[in-house]
Parts: sequence; C-alpha cells; structure tokens
Amino acid sequence: MRRWLKGFATAVVAIALSGMASTAGAETIQSFLTGVVDNGNGTFTYNYQLKLTNDNGLTSSGSFESGLVILDFVGLTGAQVLSSVGTDVTATTDWSISTPATGGGTLANSSYSAITGKTTLTGDPLAPEVSGFDSAAYANVVLEYIGGGLPVSGTVRNLINLSLTSIYGVHTPNAVLTLSRDTKSDGAFPVETFAIDAPVVPLPAAAWAGMALMGFISANKLRVSRRLQA
Repeated sequence: MRRWLKGFATAVVAIALSGMASTAGAETIQSFLTGVVDNGNGTFTYNYQLKLTNDNGLTSSGSFESGLVILDFVGLTGAQVLSSVGTDVTATTDWSISTPATGGGTLANSSYSAITGKTTLTGDPLAPEVSGFDSAAYANVVLEYIGGGLPVSGTVRNLINLSLTSIYGVHTPNAVLTLSRDTKSDGAFPVETFAIDAPVVPLPAAAWAGMALMGFISANKLRVSRRLQA
C-alpha cells in the first residue's frame, strides 16, 4: 500500500511539473515578480522584470506586433508604471499599456470569446494561437510594443520593469497566465504562454478555519490508522 501511495505521489508531482514546464516556452516575453511593496494604505505594488527569451526579437510593425497580455490581474488599481533601469534594452516610450476587462486590448490578432470565456492571441506561422481563461471580473494588463525593431539575439535580455498595484497583498506562484508574441529571425511571429506570480483573492477567515479543521481531522485519522496497523 505504501509503495502504491509513493508511486502515485511521484506521478502527481511529475504531472504537475510537466504542466508548469509547458507554460515556460522558448518564444516568450516572460514576467518575473521581483518584489511586493506594502504601500501602507491598503494597496500593494507588484514589481515585475520583463524578459525576452533567447533567439527572439521585437517588432511594432504589421499585424503581429510584439506584446504581452497578463490575464485577470486581481484587485488592479491606480496607474500602471513602466521603468527602464539597469540592463533593460527597451525604453518606457517603447510600450503602450491598456487595461481591458477582457481580451488583448489594442494588440492585433487578439480576441475574446464570451462563449468559451477565453482570450486568444494569434501568431504566424509556427504557433498558430494560444489562449487562456479570462474573467470580466478582473482587468487584463496589455503591453503593446510600439518602439523600433529589436533585433534577434542569442541571449536572454531584460526588456522593461513593470509595476502594478493591487488591493490584495496575498500572492501565489503561477497564479496568473500571460500570453505573449515576439519575432524570430526567420520572419515568424511565435506566441506562447507563461505563468507568473500574482495577487489572489484571500480566502475568508471561515474558509481558513474549515481547512484547518480538515487538516486536524485528517491528522487524527492518520494516527488512528497507524495504531490499527501496529
């Protein structure tokens, strides 16, 4: 029995890791949370470093301009702030920000379906499209690249810093899905997904109490089971 449980747990971990790996594609504008600041007024500022994966570039021309869609950033409030510091290779004026309730904002070849509840970003031709669930209850944050062409490079590059403010200070890893599109040297416009650390709606106190009670009950059952097996 114990061997079976161990094997089952291993399989679950493997599936979870494979699922996470699928969100870290090679043609991606990736956002990494670098810190959360408690503003002392009931709001929290989330600071992100945007990176461009290797062998990719950026373009603002055509129907497949480069961009990033952060889906359902919960509790979004105030202004969205861009800053170019350190090794960032783009300027604040190279990006346009919008915060639509659903969809990809001004990004061309992006769409939202009320039927599926998903926003889709289309590329050409290697990865036709990517999509993610998109609730109208929470705003998306859309960054559209409007600067000059950024040539393909063989290394990962820091693009820009993004600061977003939320009314929620609780955050978890891989809480939010992003959709992105960039360019490659062969003229393709690949799209990809990437999960980021972001704020989440805190569970009510009653829910925490219920979870604690379930944990207590489970622990007691385990102790009883071990006594019976002894």
